[in-house]
Amino acid sequence: MRSLPPSVEVPEPLSPLAAFADVVVPRRLHQSFTYRVPSHLQQRVTVGSRVSIPFGPSIVQGVVVSLSTTITGAQVDASVSAKGLRDILATIGRADSPDLDHDLLDLARFVSDHYVAPLGQCVRLVLPPDGPATRAASYVITDSGRIAQRGDERLSQTCRKVLNRLAASPKGLTLATLKRNIGGSVASALRHLGRRQWVEQRAETAETIASLGKGRSRRRADQATSGIGTQEEDLISDPRRLPVVPASWHGRITAALDSAGPSSFLLRAPSRHRIACMLQSAEETVNRRRSVLMVTGEISGAALLGQYARIRWGNRAEVLHSGLSSRARAEVWNRIQGGSADVVVGTRSAVFAPLRSLGLVCVEAEEETSLKEQQEPRYHAREVAWRRACQNGAVLLLGSAHPSIETLKAVETGTASLTLPEARIRGPIVQAIDLRQLPYGTVLSESMLTGIEAALSARARVFLYHNRKGFAPLLTCRDCGNAPRCPQCR
Repeated sequence: MRSLPPSVEVPEPLSPLAAFADVVVPRRLHQSFTYRVPSHLQQRVTVGSRVSIPFGPSIVQGVVVSLSTTITGAQVDASVSAKGLRDILATIGRADSPDLDHDLLDLARFVSDHYVAPLGQCVRLVLPPDGPATRAASYVITDSGRIAQRGDERLSQTCRKVLNRLAASPKGLTLATLKRNIGGSVASALRHLGRRQWVEQRAETAETIASLGKGRSRRRADQATSGIGTQEEDLISDPRRLPVVPASWHGRITAALDSAGPSSFLLRAPSRHRIACMLQSAEETVNRRRSVLMVTGEISGAALLGQYARIRWGNRAEVLHSGLSSRARAEVWNRIQGGSADVVVGTRSAVFAPLRSLGLVCVEAEEETSLKEQQEPRYHAREVAWRRACQNGAVLLLGSAHPSIETLKAVETGTASLTLPEARIRGPIVQAIDLRQLPYGTVLSESMLTGIEAALSARARVFLYHNRKGFAPLLTCRDCGNAPRCPQCR
């Protein structure tokens, strides 16, 4: 068989376009659902795309997690007829790039597996925040409408019912609510009442409604900024007043950034020393054209770090936390995804920010309980931060003056390295005592009694904390351990 000339290239066969997609719905669901990709969407639907799909009787949004040319093992929507699968209706968002990259999808799967949470809820963590949604137009009665409602004007029965309903609802009612409660030609009645200026229409966004209400998010953001102390304001205005970073630290962080694999360090030092080391580490990371993520538990701490970041990197630094309005969060998220940010500072949820080429992850005050989500999925930002560092081969910095027990254990086992011996703070001595190894009913162990006596001898104070405040869940005998119960309740 004759071979082709060297100048002739044999084209590779084109891979068939994906005809089926596994879609995760951002709800409390563990499984994905298989849909058919229409021919006109096969060039646009990719892994990570947000799509509009029929789900039961409703149309919802979902995220494509896998594509295939044949039907995979994912569960098919129960409402699909026997003739076949249902089609994806449309794509959502930008058509030139998917909403989620593979790292964020892998992060959602990690949270789902590690914290035994539904995958649908975990996908919501990495989706872009919703902007201010427009609320359905509501109708309110005017002052002249109240006079007409109480007067003898000739009104149709439907108009009279509409005015009576609106008079009883000062905040207004939507057209759908009026139709459900009154019936009849409500739309024409509203048009007639509007022409007479007895009823007016209002359309508000979710952001406007929040500001008209308690304005909790806006006040929290103001309190976060106003909570910065005078000394911290001086440090922000003059960053040169931060402590000098030890030369040993500069060598260790540069070596870690230049290494291929992930690494973790514990910055056990006062807050000013930690911030100085984190900022210098971030500077080294940005110089290497990699991004930085800084996470803290409180909005006030994020505001302080955000001020430092804005001074150093200007518009290339973004702050992301729940104190921002829904519109502001969506704009910040889009700028981060578009690559306009090199440094992102935020609270717990910022650990899911769509940063690419991540080189440094900092968790300030890693022992704070606010880094733990209290609702499902109950993730811990410190653990998710380590996962992101592993995904990108990045460096993880855990900053604390009194580290958590988990972090101290990681240092003992060699998982994390202890740094800054010049500014090291002596932490508390923690001793765990298994009361099961002591006589039944023991409350104060020998070690505790010895510690109390030593503290009193040194004229120091002693605090004893008990987790139940004298509440006993059951009655037990301290000699034999028997727990008598009512014979009628057995």
